[in-house]
Amino acid sequence: MMREDKKQNEQWYAIYTKARAEKKVSKQLEDIRVTYYLPLQKVLRQWSDRKKWVEVPLFSSYIFVRFKPNDIRTYDTIRSVYGVSRFISFEGTPVTVPPYQIEAIRRFLKERDIPDQKALDHLTPGEPVAVQKGILTGLEGNIVEWKGKHKVLVNLESVAQKVLVTVPKSYLMPLDRIRQNKVIT
Repeated sequence: MMREDKKQNEQWYAIYTKARAEKKVSKQLEDIRVTYYLPLQKVLRQWSDRKKWVEVPLFSSYIFVRFKPNDIRTYDTIRSVYGVSRFISFEGTPVTVPPYQIEAIRRFLKERDIPDQKALDHLTPGEPVAVQKGILTGLEGNIVEWKGKHKVLVNLESVAQKVLVTVPKSYLMPLDRIRQNKVIT
């Protein structure tokens, strides 16, 4: 879900919502014309009598909002929305989320790569890697083993969140190799 107006000099911020209130908060943000981004993913949920595909937030209790850094009126309006707990902040100042991270999330949800599980054989769990190709280019994470499959835990530092994704081996490079190449060149 997304509502976005093209405005200059605005920055992205992350807000923390009450549990399972993300969609309600996004509706209220839309009603008051605040630019927001609520990344949703489709997951298969099972109940006792049926299975159903549902859209759930990629990050539980997080919504991204965009406004001008010194716009106290918009800041206060967002804080007063029912279901908003707080802005993600450092020493009392809301932390900005770099636009490239918002764009990487959008691309990730739009263009899911088909993983090559066998291609991750040379990497070991815990090894730090960087994504060199594809929709998540530039993001860093660690190899993890989850439910018997190798995946990459990508860390989005600005919002202190991690996303578990599957990335083809050919898209990854160990961070130590990247650092060695920078020293050599």
